[in-house]
Amino acid sequence: MSSKFELEHKKLFEAKYLVGKTFRLALIDPNSEQDASFVIELRNRKLNNYLRVSNITLNDQMNYFRKYQLDFERGEQIYYKIFDVSNNTFNGIVRFTELNKVGKFCYESMVVKEDISPVVPTDVVLSIYKIGFEKLGKKICGPFPVSKKNTRVLKWHKKIGMTEIINEDNEYFYLEISSKNYFNNIQKYNKLGLGLVSYEN
Repeated sequence: MSSKFELEHKKLFEAKYLVGKTFRLALIDPNSEQDASFVIELRNRKLNNYLRVSNITLNDQMNYFRKYQLDFERGEQIYYKIFDVSNNTFNGIVRFTELNKVGKFCYESMVVKEDISPVVPTDVVLSIYKIGFEKLGKKICGPFPVSKKNTRVLKWHKKIGMTEIINEDNEYFYLEISSKNYFNNIQKYNKLGLGLVSYEN
């Protein structure tokens, strides 16, 4: 990682908020039982939930947060709550991961409430791509698994036009975004104000 990208990596981990047109991403507080309960509530929602089934208790989630804090301190991942600006409420979560890997990054565990403003998830993901590809100089996002049953998410990726299926098994497609596909498609979204992100403390 060059000094330019090292500086961007440092700025990302020092920022309390990532701010886009439709959202604010706020750092999860790993010492907060309220944040832990919020994560459990989202992961247990019924509609369009293709997460692996689990019975996570508050204590389980707090233990996970403690492990996450170590990853955060090592510069590996950042866990955010998604604040929906138009609804004036926290309406989702997402993890920005593999940030210490050479040439690649990922995002995981994105879960949103059913009543989130429809454009927010798209804006959040495009902003994560912007940070990874433009600010951190990465070449690849992924690969990450998407359930073959999750047609809604698969259709979204196809519509955005940046993602390629690079592998599959009986249950999942494995998706990947290259920097080339990102730069070939991002301008039309930026013109709508989407995928434009800044840091705030």
